[in-house]
Amino acid sequence: MNEINVITGGAGCIGSELAGALLQQGKHVRVVDNLSTGRIEHIQEFQSNPNFKFFNNDILCLTLLDEALSGGVDMVWHLAAKTDIKFTDHYDFEADVRENLLATWGLLRVMRSQRVKKLAFASSAAVYGDRVVIDEEMVLEPISLYGATKLSCETVIRAMALRAGFQAWMFRYCSIVSPKARKSGNMVIPDLIHKLQKDPARLEILGDGNQTKPSLLVTECVDAMLHIVGNCKDQVSIHNIGAPDAVSVTRQAELICESMGVQPKFHYTGGTGGWPGDVPSFNMCVNKLAQLGWRAKRTSEESVKEAIKGLLESGE
Repeated sequence: MNEINVITGGAGCIGSELAGALLQQGKHVRVVDNLSTGRIEHIQEFQSNPNFKFFNNDILCLTLLDEALSGGVDMVWHLAAKTDIKFTDHYDFEADVRENLLATWGLLRVMRSQRVKKLAFASSAAVYGDRVVIDEEMVLEPISLYGATKLSCETVIRAMALRAGFQAWMFRYCSIVSPKARKSGNMVIPDLIHKLQKDPARLEILGDGNQTKPSLLVTECVDAMLHIVGNCKDQVSIHNIGAPDAVSVTRQAELICESMGVQPKFHYTGGTGGWPGDVPSFNMCVNKLAQLGWRAKRTSEESVKEAIKGLLESGE
């Protein structure tokens, strides 16, 4: 019998790429997504595949989640989360707790009742807090509620895995860039593109533009996830997923302007971070992933260029 994989948030940029990769491996894939940030267009090509099934559900509804995980599911890839993390005066703190921590706890309960024994979890570099270089052995001090709830998810998953006897892989992502656009919660590249499409003469850049972070193309991110699951045999493991170098927001803006053929004036909102809770700059130590036999093929700047090219060609 072919392996059955469930992807929560599977209509998102990473989830849909993962769904395609698993289908190519001949596995059965069930995507659970409420399409709040994911897009049906991302999984449209899979709808005719007999090994694919889409559940247009919110994972907070445990009855519907139980249905998606029934019938001998082998593994869950938990990618669903609150993705809009830019702090504003009207920031919904409750949503971080509800859509990250409570949703993960509900998923673990359903997994246990359905006897699903494998879980891969999409965490974030936000769990580290404001650090210059981050590695998996550091003391974790998140400075945003998003990062705090992701860390809470990690600890709950670890405890449940050890007590309930299942295997868990946790991925701490850097900035994952994609030629696919999300429905909401725009990342840096699509945000800057949309601003330039509205006004090619002026470009507002959040912060001072010196924010510098590793960027990894979504296809490489998925390749790293599959490599970790296929090669790491620990009961509970945590891996940074990213590139060993970094690229600044201003450089990303310059690359976008070059690709669009525009020369706007840059206007910075000021401050070292783009928003309260934003970690301005960091480099990611990916030695643990390298020791497992995986390295990024592209630099951060090359990944950004690929994402820009794809977004502009798609008209997003």
